[in-house]
Amino acid sequence: MLIVLAYMKIKPEFKEEFLLTTKPLIAKSRAEPGCISYALYESTEKEDTFIMVEQWKTQNIFDSHVASDHFKAFGVTGGPLLAEELDVKIYKTDDECQ
Repeated sequence: MLIVLAYMKIKPEFKEEFLLTTKPLIAKSRAEPGCISYALYESTEKEDTFIMVEQWKTQNIFDSHVASDHFKAFGVTGGPLLAEELDVKIYKTDDECQ
């Protein structure tokens, strides 16, 4: 299983637009085969900072997600709303440890 943490610092004036832009991404990603979970969280410590926490069954499934139309569309519409470059961390787990 993969755990993906995508940290996003947004431009404060675009917060509402950012939240609207993430809704279709989240809904469509959750519907993908192999998606275990996909959720957006807002930091309580850092203003205008969000994290997308994702769980995927395999690397290949995650790769398909990154190649999906809805993921690419979010890059086009959401990218300009970011104040800093997207920071993505990927971790894999041993399912036997679960």
